[in-house]
Amino acid sequence: MKPIIFTVALLLGSCSLLQAQVSGNINYQNSNEQRQDLAFRNLGESLGPMAQLQGKEVLMMDIKGLMNAKADSYLAIFNVIQLGGTAAEAEKLLSDRIGPFLSTAREMGVREDQIYIDMVSFVPVYEISVEKKLFSKSYNEIPKGFEMQKNVHILFEDSKVLDRLVTAAAQQEIYDLVKVDYFVENTEGNINLLRQACIAQVKERLKAYRELEIAVDTVYRVVAEASRVFYPIERYKSYQAFSSPSIQALSKKGEVDQAPKPKTMYYEMLPYNNFDIILNPAMVEPSVQYSFNLKVQFFLEPPVREIPKEIVRQKEFIWLTPQGEVRNLKVD
Repeated sequence: MKPIIFTVALLLGSCSLLQAQVSGNINYQNSNEQRQDLAFRNLGESLGPMAQLQGKEVLMMDIKGLMNAKADSYLAIFNVIQLGGTAAEAEKLLSDRIGPFLSTAREMGVREDQIYIDMVSFVPVYEISVEKKLFSKSYNEIPKGFEMQKNVHILFEDSKVLDRLVTAAAQQEIYDLVKVDYFVENTEGNINLLRQACIAQVKERLKAYRELEIAVDTVYRVVAEASRVFYPIERYKSYQAFSSPSIQALSKKGEVDQAPKPKTMYYEMLPYNNFDIILNPAMVEPSVQYSFNLKVQFFLEPPVREIPKEIVRQKEFIWLTPQGEVRNLKVD
């Protein structure tokens, strides 16, 4: 038993080291204890779920499938804010920035029907005016201009166009990329493809059960299914990668000025641990992920046991006559 325990300990150590090599700077966000706990938890998840019995007469199949799908088109939304002394000035200055930006987008192949300008807000801007009196001051809000906000919606098919759109927007002092939506045209077809893969998995398990002499082909069954779509905008997370100050620096007298720590955003797809089927597992760019869960519950018929028959023995009385004849006597 001791050599087996020793081998497992080496294996766990190796897994921990490998994870540190390939996981990236996100490890800085967690302490050593958290990383070790994460390593052990991931190792446990990789062993799979524990098998559960639903009872002597019930067999449950729970199939989970995941599919990664590349988006067919994208929608980028840019926010533009402009201040002006008058409403007309704010509108003109905003149009002078949006117009050249859209002209560049059209040169990239964006069609007119793929562009939409959404008016978000148009409000007056107030400033504080100080009114001095003999023994006091009063502060009054007075209108000084107008603020106009518009969102520019641009639809495109090639994901590489986004980099060029951001550059063109920055040239017109448009720096706020609000979000990017992903669209997949054949959503119903993708879900149906994932459903068929889960059904095929059920059939494969039925074959394995037949080899175990478990007949479930003709028994009563109940089926339930559920599906869900996960878009990349839901799967982005943030972290800060930095190392804490040294002990020598903290031991010195005086205050320590902390430098600002930039936040990093990264795309984290749904992990594959809890899925039985993965379609298109290797994806370079963020993708739309479809999940499908198929549950089949079989109600097995218990084996029929033979009920022992009760044997009733009747007593018979026989009379042997002097002449040597045998006669049955009826006795109540």
